[in-house]
Amino acid sequence: MIKRSEQQVIKKISIWLAYIALTLFFANCKAQPQTPQQIAGEYSKLVYLASQVIEEVNGAGRVELIEKIENSNLLADDSILGKIFQTIIRETLASRGLLSSTLTINQYNLSEQNWAYLQSIDTELYAANRSFYIYIHGVNVESTPNKRVAITIPQLQNLKQQIIELGDKHAIAIVSARLGEEIEEISLLKALSEYEYALPYLRKFDPLRPMETQMSSIRVHHWIADIYNDLQLHMPALEHGNVLLSLLSEEEKKPLYINPSIYALNKLGRFDEALKLSDEAIRRAERNKNDIELFISKMLKISVLTHRNQQQDGVTILKLSKQMEQLIGNQPNESLVMYLKLARALASAIEESKEVEFERIVKDYADQANSFMNNSNHPGDVSLTINHNLRRLYELNGNYDKAFYFGKLYQSARVNYNSEHFGIGNITPIDSLTRDIEIAKFRNELSMQEKAELKKENLNLQLIIFILLFSLLATATFMFWRDKRALKRIAETDTLTGAKTRRAMYKLAEKALQVNNSTCFVLVDLDHFKQINDSYGHLAGDEVLKGFSNVVSERIRETDLFCRYGGEEFLLILNNLDKKTAVTLVDGIREKFEGINSWKELDSTTNVSFSAGVVEINQVSNIDCIIKQCDGLLYKAKANGRAKTES
Repeated sequence: MIKRSEQQVIKKISIWLAYIALTLFFANCKAQPQTPQQIAGEYSKLVYLASQVIEEVNGAGRVELIEKIENSNLLADDSILGKIFQTIIRETLASRGLLSSTLTINQYNLSEQNWAYLQSIDTELYAANRSFYIYIHGVNVESTPNKRVAITIPQLQNLKQQIIELGDKHAIAIVSARLGEEIEEISLLKALSEYEYALPYLRKFDPLRPMETQMSSIRVHHWIADIYNDLQLHMPALEHGNVLLSLLSEEEKKPLYINPSIYALNKLGRFDEALKLSDEAIRRAERNKNDIELFISKMLKISVLTHRNQQQDGVTILKLSKQMEQLIGNQPNESLVMYLKLARALASAIEESKEVEFERIVKDYADQANSFMNNSNHPGDVSLTINHNLRRLYELNGNYDKAFYFGKLYQSARVNYNSEHFGIGNITPIDSLTRDIEIAKFRNELSMQEKAELKKENLNLQLIIFILLFSLLATATFMFWRDKRALKRIAETDTLTGAKTRRAMYKLAEKALQVNNSTCFVLVDLDHFKQINDSYGHLAGDEVLKGFSNVVSERIRETDLFCRYGGEEFLLILNNLDKKTAVTLVDGIREKFEGINSWKELDSTTNVSFSAGVVEINQVSNIDCIIKQCDGLLYKAKANGRAKTES
């Protein structure tokens, strides 16, 4: 019989053994190796943090980032993933001179094999990180945006095409949005097209996959709204601004996201709606006790009031400007300081301060704004804003000579901006007579009678100005229409075969079905195409696809439609043709195609064939149902030995 003392000893030993076993178990669990996808995901989060650090004032989050890097396995990881993400993070911090002397981050020459490994792990993660790397590397190589995009745009276009071939829609959209951001430096219209292309497949930001959702639907709606505002197309800008706000939760509706809608409403003269938005932003910021958001919201309200320009608004603007000054104090943020000094200048103009004092306050704002412009990646945009604000300040102060002067600077900056982004050159300078007339306009804004007299005296001059503005608008509209048509044509054409894309086919097929004549749909699949790719390589596969497309293009009529439905599948829509004739045409195409023996990438003895399914339609029907019928017949043709047409 075991004594009580011995039982206690055994019990203690058992407890200690259980504790040791559990410790070993959990240690073993922790020691379980992560999958490559998990490792890449963790490293990608560090890249996202680095990308946020360079957007912060003075790299405010650098200390936190360095701590996270040091606590990770990244610096000791000499695997392919370690090399890729060390290089991206190093390039990111180097772009703003934020590399730490206490932290050694290696930089490697990344090969296509390195990137291919990352792509094999996760296509979306690959697309997000490689497109960001192309951008940030371009920033480090070239100091000016115009020189940078000459490097980054071709590389992003190649990356986009590569991922199109992989077929991951969200990954394609990620790269397309990044490409649009770069194209925006040289052409707003082309950037707009790229954003619209990507938008349907972008998602909301996900903190668990931050790099993959950094180019979010919210972000791109914001950019599109800004571009439409720049194009003076304020209705579509407002539409995208409203969609943007609808995607946000109540707490996410920051002043930054409200700004495009308020700007568009101001330009459309819908001041009540703009004031409602700004007041909601003010209440939200007060509720959240966020002084910076409250500051910006009050600035947005001032912008509405200055656009509305009613006499009673002066008191409100004065009150708001003084509240803003109390909110941020000695805030180091350069943009907030700039807007505070603008608010002070507006208050000084409305209060009709002494000229010396007013000029000092305006100069203080101008110096701050010019400093901000010199550090901005988009100096042209900032220059427009500065001259617009200075013109408005001098108008409010009653100094119409200077208001005219800054108005001309604004016009000049606008012309330069248009030339850079739309290819619209300068217009004829306005002569001295016009200058005097415009100054007179400024001086007499409050007198309706004098305005009427001025309008009568200068009818001919206004007509000339109207013609110039009309010509400018017509040129911009034509170039916008031309670029949009060209981009649409490119988007609707498969780059390899010249056939229509699947998306374009659906639009054209709907038109074809509106006609009551017989229409035949033919779904074609190249036989043993995968074996060709596997045996001879993708160049051989591309040659076969082009060869097939050439034969079809030679045999069909201009009224027929030919599209690449997907991979090695093609769709023919033969208008005003019965089934028997369609089958004869398809068999003739097959005979011609099988007779090709001049392949460069294949053996000369190799013959390539295809199988086809033909469906005749005599009335309007659902396209997807038609294609499903074609697919069933195509499957039957393949089951019966391939190289056949079933109808």
